[in-house]
Amino acid sequence: MEDYLRDNMENGEQLLWSGGSASEKVMDNTYRIPYLLRFLISYGLAAALMIYAVKVTGGLRISVFLVLLVLGSMIPLTAIADGMKVRSLGYAATSKRLIRVNGSILYSADYDDIGECRFGKDPSGNTSLLCGDKAVKSKPSKWRGLALFTGTHEKDTENHVTDYVFYAIDDPEGLKKALNGKVKYTES
Repeated sequence: MEDYLRDNMENGEQLLWSGGSASEKVMDNTYRIPYLLRFLISYGLAAALMIYAVKVTGGLRISVFLVLLVLGSMIPLTAIADGMKVRSLGYAATSKRLIRVNGSILYSADYDDIGECRFGKDPSGNTSLLCGDKAVKSKPSKWRGLALFTGTHEKDTENHVTDYVFYAIDDPEGLKKALNGKVKYTES
């Protein structure tokens, strides 16, 4: 990853720290209950629709069964896919900005664009860097989604990013040292 970062750095920019996601479980404690609820709800709705289809038509066609099975499986499967995508996240702090690499896509936030920052710990013990009002105020169960799916980074009225997240950092102490003097942050 460091070669990829160096290839995408601006002139004069120096790599101060790089790391990745420490999350090894597809469904850790923070996400287990919400995803299990989605799983139960999606299959519950699929079962209810099958019962309704049997009552209305007097039988269940195989096509209806397959459609409901596929639709009921989508939510649990996306939860598992998200957990697996986390393993490919890479993070870096340079002399000019924060960089998050998601697969082969690079997302960055200049230090001048970062207002409020906080290091937070989720119920699974993962430490994440939360930058921006939306990220700082979000629940731990939202941090992984913000790290995976926010790329454009909304900006507030002061032109600060609102939703930039490094989820489950593998070396939070190293990142804190790299950020010293670059951004102000709190810990919780």
